[in-house]
Amino acid sequence: MGVTAPPDAVPAEADGLRFGPAEWSGGLGDLGTFLPVTVSLCLVCELNLAVVLIWAGVLNAVTGVLFRQPIPVQPMKAIAALAIAGGLSAGAVRTAGVGAGLVVALIGMLGVADRLGRWVPAAIVRGLQLGVGGALAIRGGSWLIEEPATLWLAAPVAAAVLLAPRWPRAPLLMGVVFAGLTIGATSTAPETPAPPAISFPTSGEWRTGLLELAPAQLPLTLLNSVVAVCVLSADYFPGRGVRPGRMATSVGVMNLLTVPLGGMPVCHGAGGLAAQYHFGARTGGAVVLLGGGKILAGLALLTAPAGAITAFPRPILAVLLIAAGWRLASASEAAAGWTAVAVTLVTGAGVAFAGTLWGVGAGFLLWCVLRLVARRSPQTLGESGERS
Repeated sequence: MGVTAPPDAVPAEADGLRFGPAEWSGGLGDLGTFLPVTVSLCLVCELNLAVVLIWAGVLNAVTGVLFRQPIPVQPMKAIAALAIAGGLSAGAVRTAGVGAGLVVALIGMLGVADRLGRWVPAAIVRGLQLGVGGALAIRGGSWLIEEPATLWLAAPVAAAVLLAPRWPRAPLLMGVVFAGLTIGATSTAPETPAPPAISFPTSGEWRTGLLELAPAQLPLTLLNSVVAVCVLSADYFPGRGVRPGRMATSVGVMNLLTVPLGGMPVCHGAGGLAAQYHFGARTGGAVVLLGGGKILAGLALLTAPAGAITAFPRPILAVLLIAAGWRLASASEAAAGWTAVAVTLVTGAGVAFAGTLWGVGAGFLLWCVLRLVARRSPQTLGESGERS
């Protein structure tokens, strides 16, 4: 899972918070995934976007101060993708966040994060990434088909998405979201914003969240948001890498504290850390700045017309969702060896078209069969046999 340390890796003595232009630019590096997934989750599942942004901003700021590194705060993508694709309720999403958070917190506090992470084959996780990303992209594509009258909005958004990585200091994606909110607010009659409300989940929402959404998220969280991000942290910040136990505890506590109060299920992630580092972030100051921006945006939305969110143009959201799905699914390219590719493809297809449990079950079954075959006829398993 390791990567070669970059030539500009931050030395151990550079332990502090900086707030210069590079840190601000780096903090925006992960918005390409955060914004479309978050806005889509709030619209489809009726979470309060203002409250979600405020809590995400608070977590960003606290994470930056505690870790002193640009560790990201991202939506739990498996939960988000399945909830968006299935049009699930906010209650189901919250119970999933609490359930996943409790398990991950216990794993971190009991010191078993390292061991447990090695039990899941890497190819299964690649398949989860492929399937979850595919589910997001499929949902975005269906929204484009459903809105032919306003399809022209997709073109400038697609251009912004493509140019964002090339112009990291220009907050193009923030401009896209602001434009979408403006169009939504002006296309509907003025409405008084509804006060944030939190209801207790029903028994059906508890079942859906704990038995369907949370189990789908756990492997992805343990490997991508704990193991992989710790490896990347050690590579980028020699001598100051974050321990998996500490990272797992952070993920769990974040969800246990904020999800019951209106936040969305969140985690850390290797992709987010890589993106923020790529765009200039070198200290926790980057995510402190980003957190402050999210808090201000959330406070502004508390008084914004309700139509600004409920009437957000679907074509804009669709392109952002397709881009986020593609970025997540592209992580599956790291699968090495034909057996790893086979397990990844079977898992991904199952997750995207049949559901997470079916996809992961099919992937594990194929992985076990290939392991048995390999023992009888020794061959290179590739990445699918990294963790047993």
